[in-house]
Amino acid sequence: MDRNGQTNFHDGNWRRRVLIGLGICGGLLLIFHRPLLFGLGHRIALHYAAKESLKLEFQLEGSIFTNLIIRNLHAASTGASDIESIDVDLARIDYGLFTLLRHGLSGAIKNADVHSARIVMNPEKAPLRPRPPNPKKKIDLPDIFPERLHVADATIVVRNRPHDFIAEHIAVDLDPHHSGEITVEKLQLVGGQTWLKLSAPATYANRHLIVREIVLADNERFRSVDVDASQIAARKLAINFDYAVATGNISGSILLHEAQASLDTNVRIRGVNVPVDAINKFVALPEGWMRGQMEKFDVDLSGLLSSPATWNGSLAIELTDFHQEQTAFDRGIFQVTAKSGVATLQSADVTRDQNQFHLRGSAELPRNIRDFGRAPTTLELAATLPDLQQVTAGMRQKISGVAEISGKLNIKDSLVNGEFAVTAPSLGFQDGRCENFSAAVKLSKKMPSAGSDKPWFNDLVSQATIALSNLRFRDYVAD
Repeated sequence: MDRNGQTNFHDGNWRRRVLIGLGICGGLLLIFHRPLLFGLGHRIALHYAAKESLKLEFQLEGSIFTNLIIRNLHAASTGASDIESIDVDLARIDYGLFTLLRHGLSGAIKNADVHSARIVMNPEKAPLRPRPPNPKKKIDLPDIFPERLHVADATIVVRNRPHDFIAEHIAVDLDPHHSGEITVEKLQLVGGQTWLKLSAPATYANRHLIVREIVLADNERFRSVDVDASQIAARKLAINFDYAVATGNISGSILLHEAQASLDTNVRIRGVNVPVDAINKFVALPEGWMRGQMEKFDVDLSGLLSSPATWNGSLAIELTDFHQEQTAFDRGIFQVTAKSGVATLQSADVTRDQNQFHLRGSAELPRNIRDFGRAPTTLELAATLPDLQQVTAGMRQKISGVAEISGKLNIKDSLVNGEFAVTAPSLGFQDGRCENFSAAVKLSKKMPSAGSDKPWFNDLVSQATIALSNLRFRDYVAD
């Protein structure tokens, strides 16, 4: 009321005008929301594509509140970009808008339907290889696990060396109400291994995918691959697999949970009697690069993926008849444990006929995975070599005789220091021989920073002191 006792209606009129204005804007938005929002979405997409050095063209349709349809999408690189090109004839996504606003993509997508898609990646700076995660970047689990997925004729190419990764003419039919199938006309891995017309039955309920009987060869198959994304809204993902080759198999389970900008990981793998050559393709190596038999492969490991200091667990490997270029041995047994920020090499015992190599040691596990190889480390070597001729068989200069090697290697403050001793009562080599041979070798090196592409021997400084007697080389003799 004013000073004369009459009611003041100015405030009420102001509020009423605002509400009327908002109502009119809301009504106009409901009438014209699609062209307005589609135009805004188109401009946002072009903006972010330009930041990634991409030229983008597409048509956008749909109701906004329940689905989006993208037609004739074409993206091409205009500069330095990991994406070479993307072409999609049709992509339709059905979702719940309010679920999307409240919980994000992880639980909102009800259906995804993709037709005639081709994606070509060209990561020039980071070829497709197993590599440690970048601790400066947050590691996220994938969000897009729709309730139903249909893909008709999709191709994915990743440029690489020595061969591109290619998954050609992929077809996927995953529906929670009936059994589905995944087919791939051609699959080529980085190592060059190629398969044609792969097909496997699949079930998919509550974002839990199970694929069975992926046949790679007559004696090689994945009995099952299980990806459980039912808890992806809680940022959890579980993966299980069962792989059989020849008379052996590898089975494993991996639990992933987003934590502290990384992935809290729990890994359990069991392998028995697996040909080593079968492993090459899974670690981006050419066929035949490693050969032999993996009698045992056990892994139990937990901790943050990008922080080795949090790792706890063990690794045990037994290899027989192993060959890799000039490296060969009859049997190798390796055991490593990680606990309370320290990794302990309990055994690394390698034998080839009578020759034996034994390595022991420990290393502090760094907080940053990029500091691997630079953290404080101690290694001790002991070797008994009654048949040097066999050890040096793959070398240009072959040596015969009996020798013993012992030594120690330390890493501290990113500096490597090593001292090794070699003794041999007699040695034979091309055009000569000697007796009472002994050598003391010292070496040092400044460890390069993470990501350095310098060869391992760069900045290596070594010093050797040698003593021997009764040296004979061609026509030369020295006592």
